[in-house]
Amino acid sequence: MDELPQPGVAGLHQPLPVEGHWIRVMDLKPGRPGKALRAKLRTVALKHNPYYEALSYTWGASTKQRTIKINGEYTVSITDNLYDALQRLRRRSRGQTMWVDAICINQSSTAERSQQVSIMCEVY
Repeated sequence: MDELPQPGVAGLHQPLPVEGHWIRVMDLKPGRPGKALRAKLRTVALKHNPYYEALSYTWGASTKQRTIKINGEYTVSITDNLYDALQRLRRRSRGQTMWVDAICINQSSTAERSQQVSIMCEVY
């Protein structure tokens, strides 16, 4: 499977390749309920039919931000309901690969958000 490295020094979201349909997936680390969430982002080509679970949820207004540690060095704020969903879905003894828009898409890039929305039917 084609994968691109995600070096931590340059930032959490490395640019996605222009050619083809690429997405980031999140490898959610196993853990017990209530323990800190940890994950790793990696970039994959949709043409290889990578296995992942797509999480669809309501963003909504959040009264309290929670966090997830990504790639061992980035603490990312997430909404309460995403935090709760990841806590409930996380397995205790083995990791799982997921696609979660709030984490896998660079939300500060309008161009990337637009490009990713255009391939949403392939993502789901």
